[in-house]
Amino acid sequence: MCSTFATVLSRSSKFIILALGAATLSACGGGGYGGGSYNGGNNSSYSSSSSSSSSSSSMTSSSTSSSSVSSTTLSVTIERAQIVTTSASSSASSVSASGSVTFSTNGAISGSVTLSGIVATAITINDAFAGNNGPVVVTLTQNSGNANTWDLTGTLDANQRTDIAAGKLYVLIATSTAPQGELRGQILPTGITVVRASFDGAQEVPAVTSSVTGTVAVTVNSITKKAAVNAVISINNATGAELLTGSSSTNGASLATLVADNAVAGHWWNENITLTDADIINYNSSKWYVNVYTAAHASGEVRTQIAQTPPTLAQLQTSVFTPKCSGCHTGTGSTLPGVQNLTSATNTYTALVNVASIQQGSLLKIKPFDPDNSYLIRKVEGASTITGARMPFGGQLSQSEIDQLRAWVTAGAPNS
Repeated sequence: MCSTFATVLSRSSKFIILALGAATLSACGGGGYGGGSYNGGNNSSYSSSSSSSSSSSSMTSSSTSSSSVSSTTLSVTIERAQIVTTSASSSASSVSASGSVTFSTNGAISGSVTLSGIVATAITINDAFAGNNGPVVVTLTQNSGNANTWDLTGTLDANQRTDIAAGKLYVLIATSTAPQGELRGQILPTGITVVRASFDGAQEVPAVTSSVTGTVAVTVNSITKKAAVNAVISINNATGAELLTGSSSTNGASLATLVADNAVAGHWWNENITLTDADIINYNSSKWYVNVYTAAHASGEVRTQIAQTPPTLAQLQTSVFTPKCSGCHTGTGSTLPGVQNLTSATNTYTALVNVASIQQGSLLKIKPFDPDNSYLIRKVEGASTITGARMPFGGQLSQSEIDQLRAWVTAGAPNS
């Protein structure tokens, strides 16, 4: 691989899987879960109910500054699938909403939410991590000139400013048919991602037959190296739950213990997990999972892999292969580097996937589902077992770019 080595793929451009929940409206205007924040102890003011399936969302951010005050603007995707509770919802299939939120270091918060196919009775900004519900922070006002637009203006206190920077605030839209919340969107600054996944017994190693169901939401802040996990399961007699490190086919090592909620049966959580660089690399490589234990299955009743949404080959071609590899790997000549053609997604797939390495024939350049034994991954990581220099020549890929390559290979290196 040859490189002009401009940083193309950053953590903020990675696919962000939003695993989010809805709020049960309380007397203060929402967040019937009490708004508590787990801090490593055994107490909790959390309340919960079952969760919906996972969803994906994109978010962009920008920062501006004036004097000593800086601000960040985030576009938020708001979806029904992000609701935690299974409350009633509108029958309209075309219900949607989008929002934009700007928050400043002095506490000012502003923005708007635009609705389509839905009549809201209230829109609020609430305070809780993904998979949890919390109290209302700011209430939006319906625009007098456009009933489909709701305007956001308010001020965050010191704790709320900390929480929004940590990805702990969210937009909640309530309707007459879903007063607990019909649509939700977590507000996630750059460097914070959320993955949501569903439990079942088939993912256990070895697999077990289980009627237990549930979901988990995992929030990771790669800047502060913190994680929050909120799991909701369909039984109240689990004996334990934990976050572990390991691929989907293995039983791995414990990363953090989840604590049972004293207030709500079926909820297990830990919102104060400290991570290492290695932990974050494993997370980005889909090597985290959550396990729930019972007396009947002491080794694991249900399990779910915290899997990243991998980039497509077309996206990797744009962000990595074309700008950093195709200058040397042109598909011309009979020897490396020219003989290897990485100039288009079609050529890259043909040149790499299930093709033996020219320098180490015992390894495939890309072995689908197995990044550790793919020669290309070893080459860009500079493994001691490779032949020749680390690639790209003249520069190295960022860890984020390597994580994206790993995620694509882990997903089977699809030709997409």
